[in-house]
Amino acid sequence: MRNFGFVFLALFFCSCVQAQEWNVAVKKAQQAARNATKTLGEKGPYQLAREQAERLDALDQVFAKQKQAWLHKTHPCKIEWPRDKSARADLSNGWAICSNQMRLAQRIWLQKLANDMTKNKAALLKNLRQLPVGSAQDWARLIPADRKIIFLGEYHNKNIQRPVEQLLKAYRRQHPQTPMIVLTEFLLDSYPYLLTATGEPHWYLRYFKEFLASQDIMFAGLEEGSCVLDDTFSPAGPVGNSAAGLAARNAHWVRRIEQWRKAYPDAVIFVYAGGGHVGYEYPSSISQNFKDGFVMSFVPLPARHAPELFFASELFHAFTRGQFFKQGVLWYQDPRLARLAGFDVQILLRPEHLQ
Repeated sequence: MRNFGFVFLALFFCSCVQAQEWNVAVKKAQQAARNATKTLGEKGPYQLAREQAERLDALDQVFAKQKQAWLHKTHPCKIEWPRDKSARADLSNGWAICSNQMRLAQRIWLQKLANDMTKNKAALLKNLRQLPVGSAQDWARLIPADRKIIFLGEYHNKNIQRPVEQLLKAYRRQHPQTPMIVLTEFLLDSYPYLLTATGEPHWYLRYFKEFLASQDIMFAGLEEGSCVLDDTFSPAGPVGNSAAGLAARNAHWVRRIEQWRKAYPDAVIFVYAGGGHVGYEYPSSISQNFKDGFVMSFVPLPARHAPELFFASELFHAFTRGQFFKQGVLWYQDPRLARLAGFDVQILLRPEHLQ
């Protein structure tokens, strides 16, 4: 793809025309701000967002006193407070209003998941298989042959790319005749066109350039161009990382994945994205929309084992108090238990394996 700049612009235009989830989310945030202004006056968006955040904080404190105290210690509700009272912050506050409405439903959802984990704790521990870290060939063999959509979740750490590459290469060797497609959040939405590795992808994927070409693996982007260009910020950062923003992004990805599957029914599709997008334990996770999916997550261990500082971000390891938070492979053969734990396979790697 020598004229990649031209093609990139064409694909970007195509994605903007076809994709609507982000624009719909923006309009909802704008409408939320307008409604608050009509009801509460000039500073209404700030006031409503503040009131919602305070109510959500109070509710979280109530939950924290119940049986699942561990959940609220390690996974407090991510309340989205308003930015400021000025009119220039109305859109940001509109996003906060929409996001906190979602946070309430997500808090209840996560509470139910924690209760289900507690009820099924004996089964979760009994059926968990702990394996040595092994090799990428061993990891690939854990993927059932009948699974056609594999979610590869990771922390955004460039060193995670090597084990992901090794897994893809091992799967290619084990299934040489199977068409493989990698869909990723690290590229702009290119549907309905597949890209080739001769282009210049997002810097995060440049590591894969020669590998993808040598393995004849096709790939495509998932991220809406309108989302990438949106420079609206909330106090927590880009609104793409807010609850409403993540839900819009994930909804778009789900739609695209379904379209890719329909276009290539014989292919095995690997969805490579952050763990927060694909793990079963997240309320708006894309993997929850695919009953025949398979979640394989890569988790980097800290240089020094400080479990209270790190494993708390992983729901399963917070629940088990770090009992299994060490290098190796965790594996559930029972899909029902996997969905409770958040993964079918989890690969935990020490720093020396990520260099």
